Amino acid sequence: MRTYNNSIVIKFDTTATGNAGAGKPVTVYEVGTVTKAELFNSAEQAITNPINADNEGNYSFKVANGIYDIVIDQGLPTQVKIENELITDAAGGGSGSSAIETIELTSGQVLVQFTVNTEGASFYINGTGADNGRILESVNYSYNQSLNQVTLTNSYPSGTYISAIRDTGYINEDYVRYFDELSDAVTSTKLAIGDQISLKERTAGNGGGGMWNVVLASTVTPNTFNIVACTGVPTLALKLITENGKVSTAQLGSNKSSSDYLVLQYAVSNNDWSTFIIENYSPIGGYVYVDRASLIFDGLKQLIDFTGVSNPMLVLGEKANGDPSDSAPVDIQVNNIRALGDKTAGSRVVFFRKASTCIFNNWVAWFLATPFNGDGEVSVGYESLACKFYNMDLRFNTIGFDDSVGSFQASTFYGGRIEANDFEGVRTKTTNLEFNGTIIEGNDVLLSGVSQVLADGGGSLQFSKCYMELKAASTNQAFITVAAGSTKRISILGGDYYGQNTGPETALLVSGANWALGSLTVIGANLNQVNRICDRGGVVGNWHGSFDYWANVPLQNPALTINGASFYDNNRVDGICADRFSARTRMTTPDLQVNQDGSAGISHNTQRFIGRITTSGVGVWHDVVDLSELGGAASTSLSLDMRFLSRTADFYFNVNLVISGTTSIAFNNLNDNNWANSNFQIVGGVLQVDNLPATNRDWNCSISSLKSALS
Repeated sequence: MRTYNNSIVIKFDTTATGNAGAGKPVTVYEVGTVTKAELFNSAEQAITNPINADNEGNYSFKVANGIYDIVIDQGLPTQVKIENELITDAAGGGSGSSAIETIELTSGQVLVQFTVNTEGASFYINGTGADNGRILESVNYSYNQSLNQVTLTNSYPSGTYISAIRDTGYINEDYVRYFDELSDAVTSTKLAIGDQISLKERTAGNGGGGMWNVVLASTVTPNTFNIVACTGVPTLALKLITENGKVSTAQLGSNKSSSDYLVLQYAVSNNDWSTFIIENYSPIGGYVYVDRASLIFDGLKQLIDFTGVSNPMLVLGEKANGDPSDSAPVDIQVNNIRALGDKTAGSRVVFFRKASTCIFNNWVAWFLATPFNGDGEVSVGYESLACKFYNMDLRFNTIGFDDSVGSFQASTFYGGRIEANDFEGVRTKTTNLEFNGTIIEGNDVLLSGVSQVLADGGGSLQFSKCYMELKAASTNQAFITVAAGSTKRISILGGDYYGQNTGPETALLVSGANWALGSLTVIGANLNQVNRICDRGGVVGNWHGSFDYWANVPLQNPALTINGASFYDNNRVDGICADRFSARTRMTTPDLQVNQDGSAGISHNTQRFIGRITTSGVGVWHDVVDLSELGGAASTSLSLDMRFLSRTADFYFNVNLVISGTTSIAFNNLNDNNWANSNFQIVGGVLQVDNLPATNRDWNCSISSLKSALS
């Protein structure tokens, strides 16, 4: 049914005189008859025939597709007749299209002789039992232009009309037909070249609706994906219409079956597209190799089920023959993935062979072996570089982020949640990996004795403003474990670290008994129920720290640099418990307050103390040094290198020493420049002093022997 609009305009009508066509009757007849057509208003409600023009001489009606005669002022001297008016959905412009000639067919007629020149005309058919609309040359008719003849392929009943229309400006060449499924369009006998097909779905219940062009089959190669051969009209084919290089797997035929990977593989291998909507998709049939750059995969947050699937969905940086890409594909994005999997089958979503500067965004990946991993640096050029991971929710997997072979050099996590995985939340051997604002907590669900993070290899591992929390029942109460022989440099910058404090000195920030040649930097971290900073042994590297709060955190075997320190120990025994100190400790502008009776800001218990404490800058120390029970071999010595830049602060040392053998205590660099305006008090104990300056200075010492030696 088509809406028809027109106006009655009388010569000499003006704005002042009004429209002489106002209110005139308009009668619509079936072409060549006196049978009035059934007319309808815009709501498709039946109206009378004739109708009347409005005050401006305009009139409008809806009528079934066909060819009509329209009569104005019928039976009056002013009667006007518009004949052979084609009114059909194929007509454009909204006001009908004038046929250059319309011929009524007789029953069984196939040869149509036009009396007008039909060169450049299109032909339309209309009538009872006919496929109303434009007909297709070589399919519905053959044409002899020199004779102006059309020979129809099929005959039609009497009362059918064929029209020749040369003015194609009035014709919508993209005639749209609507079907529920692709199979309905494929088997339709009503299609013509140049039509467009609008599909509700590609297959019932699987989505994939879209627009398709009707084309000659001889001009394309059907592939079952985006080009499909017609069976209703075998000379035609359907070709999927896509825009902006974007295509949906459901449009190409994915339906959660084992053949879906072939659909996506075809799309990825087709240079016409660079954005792939993963819709109604199953990875069960196999993986898709990706050997192109600058692609976008969008999961639309639809569930992708990896149950029973051992292969990944995508392998980045692999060629068709299984070899790594010649050059690493770059700038690949994988967004909005929702994956549930099968840990026992080894499920994973993406595998990196060789791909760099990729972006993963907004994932929920649960119950997989690992959400993604890679080959690592197998040989020159295999590594993946500088990837970014945003808002990754990695929970209930075997390992949250499994980078145990080092596949993500110089990569960064932003936000996200790595939680409740069976073993480590993060297992990495990558050089230079960063986590920013990431939650890593409650991993080691199987209670196998692993930490939240396992670090191996060289390079740096940085945690900036992250949140970590230990699993209370885990036998490994370390946030980060450094593998034996690793040279990893670890930085903890701000953030919150919550231990469970299940036993004396249990919660451990970094564990690395054989951590070699690495370093640890901790700046501004909030440590809660953390008993120790590190239990590192082996070859000693450097520590660097600046803490807003640090309570009862023993340091074992480090070289420590602390800047801008404020140490408060209101609840526990010691502020800094230096067990097995064997290197230098440097403190800038220290402010240590230890408020519990008998406690110490810096204490040393039971083990050797070999090294130096160097302090500088303005600071206040209260009850800070308790070097009690100093033991060891007879050659053991204590060397305190006091190089205070401040001249105004008072420094109080409560030194309780048990001296054995030839053990000596050496205070170095106690000269006028360092100590001119300071009070130096030593109370109690037995003291042996070496290497003191031979200056005449009263140090306000309460021990006369020391005072005599100093003066």
